[in-house]
Amino acid sequence: MTKNYFIYVFFLLFSVNTAISQDFSFGITAGVNFANLYSSNMPTEEYAKMKAGFHAGPMAQVRFSNLFAIQTELLYSQQGSKMEIPYIEITPPGELGYSNTEPAANQTTIRGAKSKYDYLNLPVLAKFYVYKGLNAFAGPQVSLLLSAKDEYESEEVNVKEEIDAFDFGILGGVGYELKMGLLLKASYYLGLNNISNINYKEALGYDPDLHQGVIQISAGYIF
Repeated sequence: MTKNYFIYVFFLLFSVNTAISQDFSFGITAGVNFANLYSSNMPTEEYAKMKAGFHAGPMAQVRFSNLFAIQTELLYSQQGSKMEIPYIEITPPGELGYSNTEPAANQTTIRGAKSKYDYLNLPVLAKFYVYKGLNAFAGPQVSLLLSAKDEYESEEVNVKEEIDAFDFGILGGVGYELKMGLLLKASYYLGLNNISNINYKEALGYDPDLHQGVIQISAGYIF
């Protein structure tokens, strides 16, 4: 059903465009991400830090009135996190897992580690115009994982099988549109899906969940 979300959105926009083509507009948007990972049952705040990246792609908007519009985007987005994680060797030998113990002689701290997750994001946003071009927006977002790599110092490991192929959550923010078509916006994405496919219950005694949080600052142009 998640896969069909992409199809439903574009079919909806095509139908609306046919009905009210004079209020339908396209544009482009790009900007910077500050992404992080968080968990409800694992102390990620101790080692997970924001990772900078970028996002870019096309957008479409249907303006229903001076006060309300529907906007969707299709964005390539660099997400993930910067980390400094304590690791401990677990069975089988050579396999690394998260440690919930105090640092020990057989434990290694890897500094400067990065989780680099690239997504194709599709938000559908209800946009409310507060005053002239000033607006607030919110709506659901579905994301398709394009690649997932963990980087430990000079080594890079493909971990795509360890991350869920889809993510979903809520995106909200504020923006401003100039009459010339230029737009500026700031938003936050709160991931609701547990993106981890790894079961650490045997090693840790519990299975940690992992969610995404992304601050986005963007600029764009509506034609």
